[in-house]
Amino acid sequence: MVSRGYFGVFDNDGSTHGLAGAPVSDVIESLFNKHFKSIGVQTTPVAFTGGLDYAYFMDNLRKPVGGLHTGTGTAQDPCYHQKCDTYNNTNGAVLTTNAKATAHVLATLALEGEKLISKNLTLTKRWGDLNGNIKWTYEEGGKHSATCGDDA
Repeated sequence: MVSRGYFGVFDNDGSTHGLAGAPVSDVIESLFNKHFKSIGVQTTPVAFTGGLDYAYFMDNLRKPVGGLHTGTGTAQDPCYHQKCDTYNNTNGAVLTTNAKATAHVLATLALEGEKLISKNLTLTKRWGDLNGNIKWTYEEGGKHSATCGDDA
């Protein structure tokens, strides 16, 4: 999911898809976007759909989330969640670009996090309903399932 298709950055501040992450998530989004811009890579804002590993941290723990995504489904990768979806199916250049971006963001947060993140965080955007349940964004053409493998 980080080696095929487009260069997607999660819409952590909710400015594109409406669903924001917990406080500080917007800082993570900004760091990824600034890094990609500095190396001349155009990014695509990605909606939170609840179909990935971040969902538990966002929904249950209310922790900041951020990340990269390169698409789901056959439009970006004909082997997505199929038997042919192996390491041999990756695009090494895209994987390397995303790995370097992740390393850059993590290093920046480790070295400069105190300057970038307020110690007095307050929730400025509600991202769930009154019971705290997140209303995930539907991703047109997205494909997430409980099991991986053949669609047959």
